[in-house]
Amino acid sequence: MITETEAVTELLLSPSVNALDKAKTMASIAGDLCNEGTSNLLVVLSENERFALLPEISAQFELLKAEHDKSADVVVTSAFALSDAQQNTLAVKLSAKLDRAVTLTVNVDSALIGGVIIRAGDLVIDDSVRGKLSKLAEAMNS
Repeated sequence: MITETEAVTELLLSPSVNALDKAKTMASIAGDLCNEGTSNLLVVLSENERFALLPEISAQFELLKAEHDKSADVVVTSAFALSDAQQNTLAVKLSAKLDRAVTLTVNVDSALIGGVIIRAGDLVIDDSVRGKLSKLAEAMNS
């Protein structure tokens, strides 16, 4: 995101640059991606010293867009690398379960010992050995 670069952060935090100039600079950095509505949003955020909200606004927009498009970004963390066939099978099953087109991102974390953790928005499915051991330890301490 544009606001995460050091130069832009310095600009946004600078008390010597007025709100309108900050908004205009952000719009010029965005170039063709910045239409009239976006420019107006930048002006309002700048005037109210709310540029820090841009990452959250972006995240909320992406959630609404995914809801509209009936799609989901799913992060799968596995103890071992998944084959293409396993990824395809998982994507098909998750697509059916979530009733959405699924885009998988697969990470490997050997600390899981075995199994997978699946994250799709607010939904988390922890089928890892580490997760099961944590639940067992929690149950034993209760």
